[in-house]
Amino acid sequence: MRLKYVVLPLVVVLAVSVLASLAGPPADTGTIEGKVTYTGTPPKMKPIDMSKEPTCAKEHNPPEMTQNVVTGPGNALQYVVVYISAGEPPSPAPSQAVRYDQKGCMYIPHVLPMQV
Repeated sequence: MRLKYVVLPLVVVLAVSVLASLAGPPADTGTIEGKVTYTGTPPKMKPIDMSKEPTCAKEHNPPEMTQNVVTGPGNALQYVVVYISAGEPPSPAPSQAVRYDQKGCMYIPHVLPMQV
């Protein structure tokens, strides 16, 4: 009789473990893919006036151009952030530090989304 009370819980634990392993690990992350395109003709880029910053102006010959709207093949937009406002609860913020620096008096990329 005593053996029954010891073996039965072990069988239950074993069965639950096997069933849990068959289900696979929970999905912690996912992937969303897509393309954001600009409709129409993108505005022409214009030279950036760096005359008030001679050191910066010297670094850019020819001068840098504005990048208010940056498109690629098929008018695909660059520097786009998509925010998903509903869904799973947020995961913890990454522990890796974010570095946003300027090179040649320009911040690249123009957009740096981060989770805090």
